[in-house]
Amino acid sequence: MSCTAPDHDGAHRETIIGTGISGTVFWVQIRNGEKDHIEDANPEQYGFALPPMSFHEGDTPGGVLKTRARSSTIHPEFFAVGRGKSINIIWPSFIMQQNLFKPGHDRVVDTEQLAKQCSLKINTGKAGKDFTFSQDDTVIVSLDKSGRVKFWDVRDLTAAKEGSDPRAPTPAHTSLEVKEPMLTLTSTPEGEKAWPTSVLLVDKLRPYQKRCALRYMIIGMKQNHTLQLWDLALGKPVQEFNLPHSKESDAVCSVMYHAPTGMLIIGHPTRNSIYFAHLSAPKYNLKSVSQ
Repeated sequence: MSCTAPDHDGAHRETIIGTGISGTVFWVQIRNGEKDHIEDANPEQYGFALPPMSFHEGDTPGGVLKTRARSSTIHPEFFAVGRGKSINIIWPSFIMQQNLFKPGHDRVVDTEQLAKQCSLKINTGKAGKDFTFSQDDTVIVSLDKSGRVKFWDVRDLTAAKEGSDPRAPTPAHTSLEVKEPMLTLTSTPEGEKAWPTSVLLVDKLRPYQKRCALRYMIIGMKQNHTLQLWDLALGKPVQEFNLPHSKESDAVCSVMYHAPTGMLIIGHPTRNSIYFAHLSAPKYNLKSVSQ
């Protein structure tokens, strides 16, 4: 779910995205200013289904490409979809205004037309495992199958067109590809088997409230049964947390972070258990910067 910031001058907007088993991404706007679409008789008219976009880059030879969709933090006007080596920035308003829907289908996006008319993406170089937005949505942090964590400047990809309707903004660019990361970190030592699963930015509550850079990062390994805590100021892991893990076929653990309490919540499906770990970050005095 993505919501506009509480101090946003314009209309308050809320959107929800979800990913189906087939890789189709479902997007819907549930609030636009005073209009609450949840109570509408036909809320689907405020959303669409985005089928998997086709790529011919040899991302996973002989394998199956997985789709990962992530909402932005405070900008409901766009979200991102990762598939293979690409992370695409999707602008729902552009799709709606250009009517990029398949004929004869109910709110299903024509992905070929979308790729031709609006292609805004990151080329990660390796097939991705996970990614996340920073708190101010200026950076995307990606984790690829080799265990490398890359920080991407996405300000050009997420810039709104000057003069576009602030209630339904459209992108400033319609064709742009980012290939060079600002920073690359390696989570797996050379020679060891890489088993990356997820990436998450965390910190104390204050940086979340100010929407500035988060100092810490959690990298999930081995289906999130191993969690590495990284201090980005040091550029290295400072702690590792290991959960019971018997075999590679174990189901993936779900990981969530609750900033007000500093609590990390891990759902362990194999043990049918929920673990609570408290993140005790040290005090530090640094000027606020963007991610």
